[in-house]
Amino acid sequence: STQSTWGLTVACRKIAEQESLIRQQFRQQQIMEQQLKALQQQSSQAAQPPPRAASSFPEVKIDTPDTPLTLSPPPITRQPSLRSPVTPTAIDPETKMVDELFSDHHHMCHLLQNRLTNAKMLGNLWIQDRKAAVRHVQQSSEHGVVVDFLKLINTAHPRDITLEVCVVLLPLIRQLMQSNLENHLLVAIDWTTTTWRSFGEMIITTLGAKSSAGKPTLNYGERYQKCQDAYKLYAEIRSRLEDFQNRKDAVGVQTRLIVDELPKR
Repeated sequence: STQSTWGLTVACRKIAEQESLIRQQFRQQQIMEQQLKALQQQSSQAAQPPPRAASSFPEVKIDTPDTPLTLSPPPITRQPSLRSPVTPTAIDPETKMVDELFSDHHHMCHLLQNRLTNAKMLGNLWIQDRKAAVRHVQQSSEHGVVVDFLKLINTAHPRDITLEVCVVLLPLIRQLMQSNLENHLLVAIDWTTTTWRSFGEMIITTLGAKSSAGKPTLNYGERYQKCQDAYKLYAEIRSRLEDFQNRKDAVGVQTRLIVDELPKR
């Protein structure tokens, strides 16, 4: 009996819940019907034609059968102009600045692309003919080409830097030291430091061996000439570096580390 009573209670609760749900659905349906009627009334009012305006046709006057018809045209009234006065549009300063930045950006991208193409061409030319690659760089009046070439040789072909190559590249370093850009000068000083510390001792030893032995042997003849040429170039580079010793930037710091090691004229 207890179980039957509990079952009836549960059934009554479910019936009550269903009735409550049906009432809610019925109320929502009534609200939707009211909204639908309101929309239909608004649409019917909008569909009605607007009231006809007064006719703008010319007035017809009929006096008598003997009098001809006279048409009186409506008075001409000037409508106010709807055009607003043309005023010059002011350029937004931010828009102008963005346009200028983008124009400089495109120009810089073009320059960098040309330098990249030229560097790749010089790299291939260096593998085929080193002297031709150096002549091509010497003929260029742009210091950026010299910087790209020196960085390329130093990173991609470091084993190719011999005393003979050093003698060929030192005039480019001397030329690069005429630049006013700090980055160019740092590349030139770094190359001077690296090559002198690699070949400086051999240069001084070779030149000293000839002066002490008097007449050089056949083996020392060609090396002596290269060492002599390199010695003169390093001395010219030192005279240029002496102008950078008092600088407070990185150029002055790097100069003071190497200038005293280089030979004097």
